[in-house]
Amino acid sequence: MRNRSLARRYATALMELAEQQSLVDQVRGDLALVVNTIASHEDLWKAFYGQVEPEVKQQLVSEIFGSKVSDLTSKFLQFLIAKRREDELETISGVFKDLAYQQKNLVDVEVTAAAELDGDQLKALKRRLKEMTGNEVELQVAVDPQLLGGIRVKVGDLVIDGSVAARLRMLTKQLQSTGV
Repeated sequence: MRNRSLARRYATALMELAEQQSLVDQVRGDLALVVNTIASHEDLWKAFYGQVEPEVKQQLVSEIFGSKVSDLTSKFLQFLIAKRREDELETISGVFKDLAYQQKNLVDVEVTAAAELDGDQLKALKRRLKEMTGNEVELQVAVDPQLLGGIRVKVGDLVIDGSVAARLRMLTKQLQSTGV
């Protein structure tokens, strides 16, 4: 991220166009696809973010993503490259996602569990988080055995760490501070 306020302006303008064309979800998915694809291919990342002529970048983006993304997303990417703002793409994508979630009264929640959660556990967690946030919840679930047990939940800037590993760290600190 280089300039969040600049990214917000671009994302807001894109959101307005996406709303007019009823493409908000499509564009959100398109941006995620483009960002993830670029990040996962080193040569593509170097070409997209490197010192390559804008025309070459535009051709590359058109060839790779032209048939995979909406016309609006494709034109936006071309515009971004022409303005030499492609280095803001990841931040713009994040801001656009936030705007789309706000529009739907939806909150993105990252859940890390020590073990795989079953369907009933996920439903109960989703229901509880909906009550807590007052919003619909979209869960991003990951497994990290180093938590030893329990879960860690991240909603925006708020982190609720109910893992066994966190409790052990707190207990260790308490014991160290008492001189035991």
